[in-house]
Amino acid sequence: FNAKLQKMSAEGSNKEMDNEQDNEFEKEQATKGAVLPEDVPTATVQPFEGEGKAKSTLKQADVTLQRLTTADLKPVEHYKAMDQHALKGAMEAIKTRLSDSEEVQKGPFVLSEIDHWDVAREKVVFTSKKNLYSIRFDFVSNTVYEIKTIPLAAIDEACYGDIAYPRFSMIKSHTGKALKMSWGKDYEPSFWERWNPFSTTIKHTVFQSHVLFQKGHASDAFLSVENFKTEVERAVAQGTENVAFKVQEGAVVIESYAGVAALVHNDSNLGFNKRRGGFDY
Repeated sequence: FNAKLQKMSAEGSNKEMDNEQDNEFEKEQATKGAVLPEDVPTATVQPFEGEGKAKSTLKQADVTLQRLTTADLKPVEHYKAMDQHALKGAMEAIKTRLSDSEEVQKGPFVLSEIDHWDVAREKVVFTSKKNLYSIRFDFVSNTVYEIKTIPLAAIDEACYGDIAYPRFSMIKSHTGKALKMSWGKDYEPSFWERWNPFSTTIKHTVFQSHVLFQKGHASDAFLSVENFKTEVERAVAQGTENVAFKVQEGAVVIESYAGVAALVHNDSNLGFNKRRGGFDY
């Protein structure tokens, strides 16, 4: 029994010594920064150097959408003739329709031409050495629709002044200054010519400043009928034997009596190429 007791006490002392040695080893490893076997390493992710900057840049560059309507446009921006390269492109297209001998002397002007039914249309107007041209041009499709050629030598009368209507005219669509030119002395239009809205044999024409100029939305010289009047005087005097030709001052009478269709047409500016909602025509 004594022998067994001594043996047990010896084993217990040995265990205590082993525990003490283990504790000392753990402390020694901890001071050295070693990872204990039972510890599980934790994975960490370091942020990319430019990650914070990239995030802030993306925030600033967020996509935005702003819808604009024709109501947001300036009045000048509605009319295709006022586009930066539109008039230059129009003249290039027009010159292909003229003979090589016809050189533009002055212009072009973009004016409103009023026909015998009081209907106004946008026209490209200019002079050459022998002729005056009034061109109906589509600025949307870049197409020449009509070329009216008036020989300068044929113009025998021109009048500049305020637009007037006959006493019994029911609707008066236009006001302001205009220039009326006539050719063919002692000419009187027939009943059929007066009342046919498609007649092309009327021997006079009336020009007025472009609607943008009339309403004060633009002041460009090529939109002014007054500047065009000065050019007509110069062109006729230099291009014909009528060196004393002068534009007379006086009322420009438009013989229109019941122009309901003209009123609707003119108020809607249907004779002008412009942006209308989502369409250009």
